[in-house]
Amino acid sequence: MEHIHIFKECRNLYNEMSVYNEYQKNWYQKRWEQARPLKDYIDYIEKLKQIDFPIRLKFGLEVCYSPEHEIDIAQMKQMYSFEFLVGSIHFIDGWAFSHRKQRWNKNDYDMDELYERYYARMLSLINSRLFSGLAHPQSLQCYGAYPQKDFRHIYL
Repeated sequence: MEHIHIFKECRNLYNEMSVYNEYQKNWYQKRWEQARPLKDYIDYIEKLKQIDFPIRLKFGLEVCYSPEHEIDIAQMKQMYSFEFLVGSIHFIDGWAFSHRKQRWNKNDYDMDELYERYYARMLSLINSRLFSGLAHPQSLQCYGAYPQKDFRHIYL
């Protein structure tokens, strides 16, 4: 499984994130300079499928989900025959909260509001039916961000 930010064809899925602030602009510019065609990955998959491994391999992508890009993701899903697409939330309204080098202070945010936006996106991801699974549903907590409110009703 690869993340889509490394492929040229996925550039438009990062439009909002790549202009959010200077850090994100620079981060994505570096990724874009190293981006390669998705066909390279597909060709690699085809080569690996010719090898007899002792386990069954499945090939797919981790897709950074934003509701604004559902049509683009659906087109990509139709165009390529991946065995799975895993959706993930790395951005909230363009802000890449999951970048460790982009320090942010949890005290500068209303955690309950942040979680409401995060879970709203996650529910949109699920309801889109574009994905086989959901990656790291509690990633905000990796950055010390915990809500005051109980959100368990959303994911239990």
